Amino acid sequence: MDRKQADAIASELLEPGQEARAQRRQERAAAAARHSGNTLKAWLILAGFGCGALAAYLGGMHIIKGALLGSFAGLFIAFVTNVVRRATGERGD
Repeated sequence: MDRKQADAIASELLEPGQEARAQRRQERAAAAARHSGNTLKAWLILAGFGCGALAAYLGGMHIIKGALLGSFAGLFIAFVTNVVRRATGERGD
């Protein structure tokens, strides 16, 4: 058996392993992109919660109502951000 034959046999034996590794790598990248998108959404909602609570406190409104309204505003911003990220082709949720 010469070197070419040995390389051909070795590549045939290793080929399925390389394909599986490439697929796992692609799945991990997709999971990381989803995680990144979810983290952004959580931060936007949390920021909306805080801003709404502060605005309610300063405006003389019930803090919980302001916090909930701020959370909904943050959720809306997160939704718009998600739509824009998908439309521009960025990786994300």
